[in-house]
Amino acid sequence: MEPAPQPQADPARAEAFLTDLAHALHRHGMPAYRIEDALTRVGRALGVQLQAFTTPTGLQLAFGPLENQRLRLLRVEPGFVNLARVAALSELIEDIVEDKLDATAASARLMIQEREALTHGRGSTLTAWAFASGTSAVFFGGGAQDAIAASCIGLLVGWIAVLARKHDRIARVFDVLASSLAASLAGLLHLLPWSISRDAVTLSAIVVLLPGYSFTVALNELAAKHLSSGTARLGGVFTTLLMLVFGTAVGYTAIDIAERGLAPWFAHPTVPELATRSLPPWMAWVALVLAPLSYKVLFQARHRDTAIIVVAAVLAFLAARLGARQFEALDPERAMLAAPFGAGLGAVVLGVFSNLLARWRRLPAALSTVPGLLILVPGSTGFRSLSSFLGLRASDGTDPTDLLVGMVAIGVALVCGLLVANVLLPSRRSL
Repeated sequence: MEPAPQPQADPARAEAFLTDLAHALHRHGMPAYRIEDALTRVGRALGVQLQAFTTPTGLQLAFGPLENQRLRLLRVEPGFVNLARVAALSELIEDIVEDKLDATAASARLMIQEREALTHGRGSTLTAWAFASGTSAVFFGGGAQDAIAASCIGLLVGWIAVLARKHDRIARVFDVLASSLAASLAGLLHLLPWSISRDAVTLSAIVVLLPGYSFTVALNELAAKHLSSGTARLGGVFTTLLMLVFGTAVGYTAIDIAERGLAPWFAHPTVPELATRSLPPWMAWVALVLAPLSYKVLFQARHRDTAIIVVAAVLAFLAARLGARQFEALDPERAMLAAPFGAGLGAVVLGVFSNLLARWRRLPAALSTVPGLLILVPGSTGFRSLSSFLGLRASDGTDPTDLLVGMVAIGVALVCGLLVANVLLPSRRSL
């Protein structure tokens, strides 16, 4: 049995540090169950009685015994994942739990960490936006023209994202603005002789904005019985999807209207099927390596963690692809379940790999889990479903309701896979 924690000589300092730590964890994109588990461990190590309640837009911390609690309420904005900060916070938490730091030293270290410059600057971030979009076009079966167009449009979307971080007025309409710009530019290129697949390029250009990861986190929070946070985050996911679809509708409509006036100058091209325009198979392997590299930059991961992130994403993707193919081969009559089964298997492999690193190298499991999940998450499926509902996409014979159900099924499979991985090999880390 562990010895009972000794109260701090200065409980006010410990409570102030725990408040700052909670804010930092939330700001850097940690889900509710991670934040509350970390705060509980640190509070116990510092001898502070603490109850924490978190949502995507709020933090409530209650210090002291129930009959004499001191409540702190923080109104916060939804955070963005910063893996370098998460790794530093994980090291800080473990040092406190192992009694290497007291509240005063931990507070000073946290302040220094939060003031450090970002790992990747604006140029690297914009380049990552372009590569993330281009590689997505390859995954969606596009050709070289689609990949180049998606990369260029993705670069512009990334530039708007950088501006949105600095200007609240742009941030409020960012999803609509970015998706409408991507859709209108893709539609314009679709009219030119250098024809592209409008839907594939639009979806690839805004792939980073699709809330597939947030959807998986929301389901994970619900599965962990964090109902308030999970429900709120789930509402945010569908709101984001609707905003993106609305922006896409605006962009498509603008180009459709302009096409009537441009008809005498531009003949509407017949775009070949994606299957006949796809790149050589080896390009998919190149994209599979470039995609996690771009996510590593977008999530501000440290340079020394690059190999880990790439290996985790590749393993998750290959496990998901192999699982889906084997399931379809063994049970053709239930082929519709192949994608969820593959996603679940990929999540198990990703979770076990991440937890193994957490135990072996004291790295936070989130370091490789977050980029790896982006290879598996079903955000594009949800976008295509809503787009089909609104008649924005050419019908391919797939019921949009089936797409939406498929999105939910894949999300649930990812959550179950991560839960199974945590049972098979717990990480023993808060993050």
